[in-house]
Amino acid sequence: MLSKVILIGELAGLARYPEHKPLIIFTVLKAGMFTVRYVFFHVLEQTIHGLVHGETFLHSVAIAGKGVIPARALIVFFAFIAFFALFETRRVMGKDESFASSWAASSAQDRQMRGGLQF
Repeated sequence: MLSKVILIGELAGLARYPEHKPLIIFTVLKAGMFTVRYVFFHVLEQTIHGLVHGETFLHSVAIAGKGVIPARALIVFFAFIAFFALFETRRVMGKDESFASSWAASSAQDRQMRGGLQF
């Protein structure tokens, strides 16, 4: 479900914000937008599932929103913050630079620039 929401949102260009804002603000706003979309698509999917199985529309909607939506939305929101933080950092730094900073061994020159500290 999450992958469908992210794919549709990215392809439609629905997550375009002014990119001159700080990265954390952009990340939290994007996570909030995608959380709202997730909740909408979750309720829609559960409603269609109920209709296919012979329930009435109102009963299907009631079952879809049965008390767990706020908890689920909160969990998804924080998962999206982590996901989009990595995604946007990679976008800003560039694919090669973000990979190198994450996985490559640091060189002696890098350690010297950090004051000889070993991380």
